[in-house]
Amino acid sequence: MSRIRVYIKPFQSEGVYGEYQEVTSYVDAKSITSLKRVIDSTEYDVGVIKINYFTITLLNKDGTFSDIETLRSIFVYKRSDSLIKIVWDPNDYDLQCGAVTAGHLALADEGGLVVFEGMINDEATSQNIKDQTIKFKCFGFEYTLDRTLIPYSSISNGDLLSTAIYTMLNQEPFNTLVNVDSGNINLGSDVTIDDKTDLENKTVMKGLRDILLAGNAVLYIESGNVYVKERTASATNQYTFYGQAAVDGTENIETINNYRTGLHRVFNYWTWEDTSLLSFDSSSNSLFGIKSKELSLKIVTGTTSRNTILGNLKDEFYARRKELELTVKLNHDRLALKMLDRVNIDYPNIVYMGEGELLPIYGTSRYGESSYPLDEFAFTISKLDYFKIVGITYDLKTERIIYKLREI
Repeated sequence: MSRIRVYIKPFQSEGVYGEYQEVTSYVDAKSITSLKRVIDSTEYDVGVIKINYFTITLLNKDGTFSDIETLRSIFVYKRSDSLIKIVWDPNDYDLQCGAVTAGHLALADEGGLVVFEGMINDEATSQNIKDQTIKFKCFGFEYTLDRTLIPYSSISNGDLLSTAIYTMLNQEPFNTLVNVDSGNINLGSDVTIDDKTDLENKTVMKGLRDILLAGNAVLYIESGNVYVKERTASATNQYTFYGQAAVDGTENIETINNYRTGLHRVFNYWTWEDTSLLSFDSSSNSLFGIKSKELSLKIVTGTTSRNTILGNLKDEFYARRKELELTVKLNHDRLALKMLDRVNIDYPNIVYMGEGELLPIYGTSRYGESSYPLDEFAFTISKLDYFKIVGITYDLKTERIIYKLREI
């Protein structure tokens, strides 16, 4: 058996955190909503940053989680923006001195793996007096980007988009919560800024939405580091999921839901606002009709740069690519999978015997006497088809992971 452990790190003073305190015993485990991260947050859009959040309910009879005026509260300076961490522990008991077999026990964060790190948003806090519980809404660290202004004076015309992104991210409080490294910022269309005027008086989040779309890139936080990456999958396959008829591995897929052909994410006719610039794919236009998308990024004015951006976005989205949601049981190997990791699925035809017949086996069946097996062809996925992870949901109540996959 396994368990979920919850830790809170409250402020001690302005900008100074104390130590993480385990609060697992106060937590109603069933109250933890799914932890979800996704690249494209709406069905018919691309490049949108989604601020991830979940809610959690804690028992507050002794005032442990009340606001700062309560003497027994763990919050002595302020409750808002206190850090919270959720750890999946493969053991349902505390680790003790003794011997373990190498490779069979993960010794990290009290024996578990961190599945969420973020902060408490006190604006949404609510308390139920009748049952003495308190409910927190918790956001990922990217939430701070929506409350931080772009450092306009530190950005110059002629800067690459990647340089501007680094400048936006590398400021407090964001860079005190996660590691910001310019080496982790790589765009598909890394053109230069021609006129920075449109960035003035904007929040970092608002500025990033347009820049990431133009750069054909996504932003996500993983293991305490922020990454900005173009949408390409990892070079090598990171994991294979096996269906019920797979012969090369043990079945590990529980369900496949929301299988779609990918037509909803096809954009094959890209234009730039108030210009005649465009990039399109004629074969896709003929097959699916015109599915247009218009860009408006005022900081890029050069025709060459704009054509580069339009062309890269057209190449990314003109083709129909399958999408699906795949559910598996939570374990260490699957927790290690990251956004944009390349994976494949071995989900062959299901073979079964007809009514009153034996399943024919080589060496025991005779031609003309034994019947052929029956196949189900309604849904198959070849293990030669690869997908990239574009969304991850941790359902801690059922100890399941739901991966949203898009065909490569």
